[in-house]
Amino acid sequence: MGCIYMWTNQINQKRYVGKCSDNVKKRYYAHINGCGNRLLKEDIDKFGIEKFTFEVLHENVPHALLNDYEIQAIAEYNCNSKNENGWGYNLTDGGDSGFNHSEETIRKCSDGKKGERNPFYGKAHSDEWRREHSERVRGENHPMYRKKHSAESRKKMSAAQSGEKNHNYGKPMSDEQRQKRSEKLKGRVFSEETIRKNSDARRKPEYFEAKLFFFLLLPSDMPIREKHKQLYQKYPNIKQGTIRYWVRQWQSADAQNSL
Repeated sequence: MGCIYMWTNQINQKRYVGKCSDNVKKRYYAHINGCGNRLLKEDIDKFGIEKFTFEVLHENVPHALLNDYEIQAIAEYNCNSKNENGWGYNLTDGGDSGFNHSEETIRKCSDGKKGERNPFYGKAHSDEWRREHSERVRGENHPMYRKKHSAESRKKMSAAQSGEKNHNYGKPMSDEQRQKRSEKLKGRVFSEETIRKNSDARRKPEYFEAKLFFFLLLPSDMPIREKHKQLYQKYPNIKQGTIRYWVRQWQSADAQNSL
């Protein structure tokens, strides 16, 4: 569904009628920012936005009828400035017709893209021109295309990516550095509470509630498929892999109890 809206200049009573197929608020700010009618934008900058009113003429208009409603509204308010007695900002009669170019304009545009007006379009190049152009885009005459690096250049690039010039990439660590790193990692001992908190922070809030529902609230003699189905219906955010892991835990516990 779309809508038909209208801008009105309170000083000179000029109007602009437009259509919007989605968000009318977004279209409102588009006109203010210059993404719309050029004449309307010039007067908004000249008189100020406070001198204009914005109203929606027709709401919930089907997309197939937007063009017809726009044409009707432009004719009703006579806001097409191209007409003889038109008084407004619109430049067409509405719809998707846009600007209708004359046959002479269409012919000039067509001639500008071919024939004598365009020296490159459809021009047949000579064999000498093709050979010179081919030499320009390959080999020694072109600085990048198919450039072959010398053995010395390849050696320098290899050394830059290895440990010789790049102190990070590919450089082996000394024994002293390894020992310092090992001592630093050994000294970092996390408590069980810290490990549990970090593990709980990565889980969703309903994780423990769902686990309690699976192991305690559901009957122990319920079939696995029914357990799986009821748990997923009640907690759809729990991943299927987590549910399968609980099923394996429940099966292993049941097997141990049977022994």
